[in-house]
Amino acid sequence: MKHQTLMRRWADATRHLRWDEAEQLWRELMAEWLRPTVTDQSYWNDLLERRMAVLERRERRSTISDNEFDNTHGDVNQ
Repeated sequence: MKHQTLMRRWADATRHLRWDEAEQLWRELMAEWLRPTVTDQSYWNDLLERRMAVLERRERRSTISDNEFDNTHGDVNQ
């Protein structure tokens, strides 16, 4: 959001030939643009939790017999 405001102010200063102001705003805009973005860690944590759940289910599935799995979860072919 901040960079959009800076871009508008820079464009306005350039359009009205206020070169010193435009130069300062350009520096601020570049500093804002080069700042690293904040990573949404919750997305990656959720992704990791889902992946671990898949691996746990796969592991549980591989440790029980087909008949036991069908009895517990219902045979999809019935």
